[in-house]
Amino acid sequence: MGLELRLLDPAVLADPYPLLHRLRGEAPVRWDETQRVWTLARYRDALFALREDGIFSSAIHGGGGVLDTSSWFVFHDPPRHTRLRNLVARVDPKGCGEGSV
Repeated sequence: MGLELRLLDPAVLADPYPLLHRLRGEAPVRWDETQRVWTLARYRDALFALREDGIFSSAIHGGGGVLDTSSWFVFHDPPRHTRLRNLVARVDPKGCGEGSV
């Protein structure tokens, strides 16, 4: 059976840990053709990709997947991401967002 990523599935949202555990074991770095995204399941891989925006740029992200995230600032590269994040931080300095835990 292939590994399907249904990240917005209510069961996955309620308890993502079994899927994350399986991803780390079976496909820690993988391209999801349906959602048109790369998934990085290991902390060190994700951290490396986040820090090396010259290699792993979101500039190629054109959306078109299951959930179009191309306009979300969290998927933009510096310096645009940094500027937008600073604007949000002024409104929500603790980074909590209304209703978050």
